[in-house]
Amino acid sequence: MDTRLATAFSHHFELVHAGTDALRAEVFRLRYQVYVRETGFEAPAVAVPGLPAAHQVPDWEQDEYDSRSDFMLVRHRASGRYLATVRLVLPDPDDPMALFPMETHARLDRPVGGWRARQALGEVSRFAISRVLRHQLRASLPADAGEVSEAAVMSHVIMGLYGGVMQLAHRHGITHCYSLIEPALMRLVMRLGVVCERIGPETSFRGRRVPCLTPLQPSIERMRDLGEPLWALVSHQGAWAEHLYAHG
Repeated sequence: MDTRLATAFSHHFELVHAGTDALRAEVFRLRYQVYVRETGFEAPAVAVPGLPAAHQVPDWEQDEYDSRSDFMLVRHRASGRYLATVRLVLPDPDDPMALFPMETHARLDRPVGGWRARQALGEVSRFAISRVLRHQLRASLPADAGEVSEAAVMSHVIMGLYGGVMQLAHRHGITHCYSLIEPALMRLVMRLGVVCERIGPETSFRGRRVPCLTPLQPSIERMRDLGEPLWALVSHQGAWAEHLYAHG
């Protein structure tokens, strides 16, 4: 763990809870940039027939799970731009047995069952980092950082987003998270302490994906063991860990 990179992240970027309509609009616009323009995973927005132009929502990516989700953003301090986002899909308050996105896209050998367990279940989803971020990250490195690969820098932004997931879990009493994750990203986050329990076969959904379950308490314990800079970044100085220990 390069302490200078963790320091650079905190100095040049900040996690922002998208707790207002204006900030959620930033989430949906950023997702359009990544999921429509950059990756082509989603179709471009279509104008709604009969709706006045002033009420149309262009450059906006949203789905049926957003109404039961909470969101984090990463903001570049110098420019004020939002460059990365993640959401935590929460249990349906009207039906805790309602399906999560992963349960509709992958076969699960060990799905989380039972009303009580699903009340503390979330899903990490819409994990999006704009390509613009890669250039700003390189420009944000301290002068003494030396030759540091883009992959190493990106790993800390990814962990920053996982720190956001920990904050959302803290807010909503979530102790376990589903994720349908790329194999390469799974290997990266596991090296950085995140526990990814494979609970089904690899599937094809926007490329290769592995269905995983992450218990947050063991993940936090592993991250803490890896060293203070990473621990501070993902746990907000341990505040989220205290909550997770209380619910473990």
